[in-house]
Amino acid sequence: MTRHPWSRSGLACAFAGNGVAAGGVLAATIASTRVAGVRPQLPWATVTVAGLAFQLAVNTAFLASGRSALRRRARAYDAPLDAHKPAAVRVPDLVALAAGVRYHRTGCPLTAGKPVVTAARAAHERAGRAPCGVCLP
Repeated sequence: MTRHPWSRSGLACAFAGNGVAAGGVLAATIASTRVAGVRPQLPWATVTVAGLAFQLAVNTAFLASGRSALRRRARAYDAPLDAHKPAAVRVPDLVALAAGVRYHRTGCPLTAGKPVVTAARAAHERAGRAPCGVCLP
């Protein structure tokens, strides 16, 4: 996948279209300065306006193609995320020593290698236990 949303051919078309339009505007501007009076300059003014309109159309198409590519890329990134949403968040059980006064996270170093009782936070608090100051459950 490229780093930018536009293809090489799209960039080439936009560059060529802007070059043609700018060349037409420049040629019409130079040609209109060589004639005196408003009436002889009107056809060149029309060419200038047509060149600017063409340039606007080229740039609009170029930006629209980039925006479309970005939308496709965003959908491609969002699709895997939507497929893997968890059904529900499970609250981890907490552990405590059988006669302990504090409850801990499962991997707390203060409970390593010791027999523990697993229960929910509410059960530990009903038993009068306080949270551990090390693992901060």
